[in-house]
Amino acid sequence: MLIRTTLAWCLAVLFAPGVAMASSNSVFTDTGGSIHSYRDGRKGFYLEMGDPRSGRGGSQLSGVNGAGDLDCGGSLEACKGRVSWRTPDTVKLTRTLINNVRTGPTNLGSGGRFTIFERTSHGGVVFRGTFTSATWSYIGTCTGFPACGVRGGYYAWQLSGTVSGTITADGHKSWVSGVTVQFTTQRFWRDPFLRGSGAICLTDGSTSMPGVAPEPGGLALMASGILGMGFAAGRKYLARRGT
Repeated sequence: MLIRTTLAWCLAVLFAPGVAMASSNSVFTDTGGSIHSYRDGRKGFYLEMGDPRSGRGGSQLSGVNGAGDLDCGGSLEACKGRVSWRTPDTVKLTRTLINNVRTGPTNLGSGGRFTIFERTSHGGVVFRGTFTSATWSYIGTCTGFPACGVRGGYYAWQLSGTVSGTITADGHKSWVSGVTVQFTTQRFWRDPFLRGSGAICLTDGSTSMPGVAPEPGGLALMASGILGMGFAAGRKYLARRGT
């Protein structure tokens, strides 16, 4: 009876979906796309990249690794998906904050939205979440003539932060927190946000999620260990009964 109970419990652990997660990170990489600055009435401006509902805009997925059946890569055609986001609503940007060459990094707070969309057999949104923190920073380093080859230097920005939300991978949904994101813009010789509203192109982005995909090898190892303990206990039990 003891051995049967232990065996049943091990099989339940081995095949139950989402019981254990891999310790390694799942990384979603993307390339290109554009960030737009929109005026939000009299409240200021907000930044947005893409629209997950229509699948338009955003940044093209170029690779997914460590996310189970969501993995793809090697070329842009392999993923057929996009990453999109909108800055948190809790902080409304001003023209000065968008063009923060002199004011330094802008803390955007929490909120907004963050979405990863795949046009594959999975169909539609695979991750939906919100920012828990976000920072918009000016990262231009070349500031003058003749070092830059042009008067006024160049402009470049980077959005970085953390996200929490739900991902659908390997047939089940999981809540993921501590997701780190980073998106870097191209370099521009003229400030596209000089008047507030404007658009700026991205070079690339990266989204890292801790422990998204199930780890069958780890589950099997744990189950076999428990099973071995069960058999050992069973032998001791039978030995005692025989004495």
